[in-house]
Amino acid sequence: MNKINYLKEFNINFNKIKRLALKIGNTNAIQNEIEKFFETLFSFDNIENNLIYLYIKFINNEINNELFEKINNFKLLKYLYLKNFNFNGDFIIKLNNMKLLSIISCKNIKISKNTNEKLKELNIKNNRTNNNFLNKVNFVELNKLNLEGNGIRSIKKLKNINFKELKVLNLSWNKISDINILEKVNFKELKELDLSWNNISDINILEKVDFKELIELNLVNNISNINILEKVNFKNIYL
Repeated sequence: MNKINYLKEFNINFNKIKRLALKIGNTNAIQNEIEKFFETLFSFDNIENNLIYLYIKFINNEINNELFEKINNFKLLKYLYLKNFNFNGDFIIKLNNMKLLSIISCKNIKISKNTNEKLKELNIKNNRTNNNFLNKVNFVELNKLNLEGNGIRSIKKLKNINFKELKVLNLSWNKISDINILEKVNFKELKELDLSWNNISDINILEKVDFKELIELNLVNNISNINILEKVNFKNIYL
């Protein structure tokens, strides 16, 4: 379905829709109309019982977080993408069957500690959030974690998480200065580590970290002492 400028009514009842992608751009609709749209959308029986993939990009004023609580009841939803949402209260995601969760440029979204341990990919980008959720979620099967552009200063909470399957970790565009905690994290399967665009000045700890599988390390735009890299065996290093 292509761009629609003057949609007045939206009804997808009695359809077994498994994938739904919506981009709601700048609109003159009043706030009540926008919230009514989402309320109607999430009330369709076929949505709750059949939807596997949901992508919503939203460009508007803040929206009521309670409207989106219904997403937590979607039994089969495995892939959830939310972009440009400004919730007026905490929207706590509790999905238990999810394999991929992507939250980009959103406000007031939190992850329940009951989120399924089968999550494969977590993308939390440009949310300007803290990283308190890191010690509340079970990441046993996580393959890819993107925390780019969240203003994170400390990554100490990483030591509390079992990252035994993690292969890609992106911590770029944050405010990280100390990476010594990496020595205490299980990164035996990690292949790509992006620490670019931070404030890292000392990378001596990299000599001690167990990076058996690491093939790519990105340290672009840091204030780093690169002499230590002579002692570390990485296939691809970006400075």
